[in-house]
Amino acid sequence: MLDSGNLLFKPRRSGQTVSSTDQAKATIIAQTFIAGQNVVAAVGSNDLVAGSSFLKKLEEKYSFHFLSANLAAAGADKPIFQPFTFKMIDHDFHVAIIGLTGRPLSHLPSEQFSLLSWETILPKLITQLSSHADMILLLSNLPPQENEKIAKKFDAINIIFQSGNVSRGNTPPYLVNNALICQTTTRGKYQGTLEIKWNESRKWQKHAKIRIELKQIKRQLQLVTQKIEQSKQVDSGTKRHENRLLGLQRLKQKLEGQQKQLQQQLNHNKSYQGATYNNRFIALSSKVEDDPQTVQRIRAAGIR
Repeated sequence: MLDSGNLLFKPRRSGQTVSSTDQAKATIIAQTFIAGQNVVAAVGSNDLVAGSSFLKKLEEKYSFHFLSANLAAAGADKPIFQPFTFKMIDHDFHVAIIGLTGRPLSHLPSEQFSLLSWETILPKLITQLSSHADMILLLSNLPPQENEKIAKKFDAINIIFQSGNVSRGNTPPYLVNNALICQTTTRGKYQGTLEIKWNESRKWQKHAKIRIELKQIKRQLQLVTQKIEQSKQVDSGTKRHENRLLGLQRLKQKLEGQQKQLQQQLNHNKSYQGATYNNRFIALSSKVEDDPQTVQRIRAAGIR
């Protein structure tokens, strides 16, 4: 399981203090979710509101590592946290995972932080990891625009999980260069599940994006066709009704043209056998029973 940051604390205003209850909640999240579920988590800017020493204590107590390749102490050029980690799947598939922290840092406590430029740190890091990894994942707390720049610059990055824009919510994966950019909504409301069929090409299928677009066009075409049939059954004889029907027929023709074009592109690219994926979002259900261990920890911490 992977998380790209802003996991422990809610967003805060500048100068707002972190209560002992907030820290207790963050500790339970770290103990139950990160350590308990073998999660690899990046450091988000919101995770730093209690200071880096608080996160370091969690790492030491529960034996895991937060990741951030670009978070440094003010005036330093060495990251405070571990910049990357390796995970092995099925004994022979090596996945390199990098973490990046995003802004803003102005709302953090008096402890001074600086963010190293990804343009400076990533080239060397990607070169170092590429020769040892079958896949490179980036857990990024940076905004989507920055992640797209990173994807365009580094062919070796295969997947980017992002947490730097809460307004987008659940975002279906989309391809930029050779990186699949993914995002779930905030506060654990959904779990994003990504199923991947990888291969030696280390490239995503060129027509994966075309398939998605074609599926959307087909859905739109079905809806427009239904509206046309419904409109034909209503014989109002008004000019407005005739114009609406004419507009729907023109839209249908346009969609049919787009469908034909996309299908031709799909047929043309089918000979290229790249990696494929399936994605789904699983909603957190209130009907799921509470985990007894977690409930015990919450009660022990005096949290209501």
